[in-house]
Amino acid sequence: MFERLVPAVLTESALQHLRHDGVQRGAIVAWLGHNSWDMLATLVACERIGAVLLPLNWRLAAPELAHIVEHAGAGHLLGTPEVAALAGDVLTAAALAAGPAQGVQDDDLLLVYTSGTTGQPKGAMHTRAGLQANAAAAIAAQGINARTRVLTVLPLFHMGGLCIQTLPALAAGAKVALHPRFDAVRWFDDVAAWRPTTTLLVPALMKILTEHPRWRDADLSSLQFVNSG
Repeated sequence: MFERLVPAVLTESALQHLRHDGVQRGAIVAWLGHNSWDMLATLVACERIGAVLLPLNWRLAAPELAHIVEHAGAGHLLGTPEVAALAGDVLTAAALAAGPAQGVQDDDLLLVYTSGTTGQPKGAMHTRAGLQANAAAAIAAQGINARTRVLTVLPLFHMGGLCIQTLPALAAGAKVALHPRFDAVRWFDDVAAWRPTTTLLVPALMKILTEHPRWRDADLSSLQFVNSG
C-alpha cells in the first residue's frame, strides 16, 4: 500500500540516502522539516528497510527536540534545509543512538510524539497494519477516490496532517498538493488555480482565512467539503 504513495524516483533517492547514512532494520529515523515530498518518500523508504520514521515538530526548541530524540532512541536525524540551524542545535544537544532501537517490532513504522501540554511529550508507535487500516477507514468515510484533490497545509509531524487526508488520499490514487507550511495567500491561490475538492483545517486557520481580505471574493466552488476539528 505505502509503496504507491510517492513517485518511485523519490523513494529510491530516499532509500539510497538512508542506506548511505547507515540506517538498518529497527532503527529510528528522526525527521525535522516543513512539509515535503522528501519526508513522505523517507516514510516509504523506512518501510522498505524496516526502520521507523519519527517526525519532529519544528516549532519546538532544540532542548525539547533533543529530549524527544534521546527518549525515542533515534539513531539518525534528517530533514529539510530551512531548519538546518535548528537541526544542528539538536545534534549538538542530543546523543544519537548507535544501532537499532530497543523494543522496535517488525511491523512498527511511525513514531509520533504528543505535544506535551500536560507533561513531557510521549511517543505513540504506529504499525504498518494500523496505518493501512486507518487509511482504508478514512477513504471510506470521506469518499476519497482517484478524482479527489487534497490540499494539505497542516504539518505532517501531526497525525492530523499526515493521516486524516494525506496518506489516505495518496493510497487511493488521489492527487495531493502539499504546502510546506500554512500560508493564507498561497491557500487562496491554490484553491483558485488548482481547484482542490477537499482540505483539512484547524479552527485557528479557518479564522485566519475567514478574516482575510480575499475571503469575500474567493471562489470556493471546487471544495466539496472541508474537514476541521
